[in-house]
Amino acid sequence: MSGGPSMGRDKPEQPKGKSIPQFKRILVTVDGSENSERASRVAVDLAEKCKSELAVLHVVRSVSHAFVPVRSTVLFREYYSDEEKAAMKWIQKFVSLARSRRIEARAVVLVASSVAEKIVRFAERRAFDLIVIGTRGLEGFKKLRLGSVSSGVVAHADCSVLVVRSAPEARRMFARILVAVDGSENAERAAQAATDLAKRYGSELVVLHVIARPSYVNVPVFPSMGQPPPTSYSEDYEYAKKVAKGHIDGIVSQARNQGVNVRWEIREAVPSTVKGITECAETENADLVVVGTRGLEGFRKLLIGSVSSGVIAHAHCPVLVVR
Repeated sequence: MSGGPSMGRDKPEQPKGKSIPQFKRILVTVDGSENSERASRVAVDLAEKCKSELAVLHVVRSVSHAFVPVRSTVLFREYYSDEEKAAMKWIQKFVSLARSRRIEARAVVLVASSVAEKIVRFAERRAFDLIVIGTRGLEGFKKLRLGSVSSGVVAHADCSVLVVRSAPEARRMFARILVAVDGSENAERAAQAATDLAKRYGSELVVLHVIARPSYVNVPVFPSMGQPPPTSYSEDYEYAKKVAKGHIDGIVSQARNQGVNVRWEIREAVPSTVKGITECAETENADLVVVGTRGLEGFRKLLIGSVSSGVIAHAHCPVLVVR
């Protein structure tokens, strides 16, 4: 089920206590790999589009030397010195690229035993709005194996995270953006972020709601709909579609009001929410998938460890997790 505009709310309510996501301070992590290089290029492009500050970070993993003879500590100093020098070469490449585009950029090298924890804490202390991180894909890019660093950052960061894989370059950056929504506050924020990016990039925006079987039988009652709860299996299903359409209408209306080229789609009776999102992303040839972190009770929750991590693991393109 898909289509264009329809009657509904003029625009979705903004989540209480939360502003529209603005990526004004971006942190990208590098490690010299092909995947982190692509992530860095995406981060530089985003910083230029969003007029953001950019920090390029490498974390040197510390080596325990508690049981090493004192005379050997010089080897550790040499190790850290060599690692930092190598890191600065990777970092300066992208700092220079950013500065050539008149982006305020700086290089950061830190040492820690837990790379993911260090990235998350540094981002929190310095109030970054977005972390961009590369990760490893499996052959054919059909599946993505989240490494311990990527999964740790996605799971524990208190800001949005963009996970970039080493995929072939798109026809242009984020030409088509797919955002998955479910009516929750966090999904609304994901839609706001996706709309803002679509406006900045001149992208086509596809708004998707997935009704997975059999999750729709537990759709909660929404008093604002002005109707009693459904009483049968078929009514449950029709009610779920009606509620989904109500969520979509406001988002589509808001996007069109901002001059964004937008379409909507409802995928029905798919085996899982993750499969519905990732299959739609592939069918639509999306360059970016945007998801929230939590959904409504009664819908499949967009939680790290379920839908969000599943989408990151199986999507063919970068995934932005919005908080």
